[in-house]
Amino acid sequence: MEEDELARAEQWVSEWHTRAKAEGWPDSATIAQALGPDSVDLAAQRAAGQLLGVWFKHERCFRYPPWQFLDGQIHPHLSELLESLAGNPAMTPAADPGGWIRLVWLDSPRLSLSDLALAEGAASDGVAADEGTLSDEGRTPAEVFVFDALAVVALARADAIWVSTGA
Repeated sequence: MEEDELARAEQWVSEWHTRAKAEGWPDSATIAQALGPDSVDLAAQRAAGQLLGVWFKHERCFRYPPWQFLDGQIHPHLSELLESLAGNPAMTPAADPGGWIRLVWLDSPRLSLSDLALAEGAASDGVAADEGTLSDEGRTPAEVFVFDALAVVALARADAIWVSTGA
């Protein structure tokens, strides 16, 4: 990696660190406490693709994007999402143990997740009734997962198929 590329990468990670702290991303101890004493080992859950942790080397800890939790528990569709992402060989827990590659995918705005695209997809005739008032601005999978997890899972599957087959 070139020196300027390395500097940009370090800056990007630093910005994410600041963002994660500002947004209150919990660390492993906080998650373990929230999930209770009977929760499975978080490292095992990350390795099994049941939980996404993002490694922050300056803190020497994993932090967990909050959108993957619902009512204090792991979102019921999270393992399905992570399994779908793992259809792309670069996004398996083994290939991405620090979670950064999956985080980039989850934080990249997609036009197919805009209000308009989701409404058109839900409409039986493919035309949203209130088309004129809906935004066509792309949203991130992480943002949409909170209220339409299955749309994000479907996108992850489609992307993984595209990567693995080139079609």
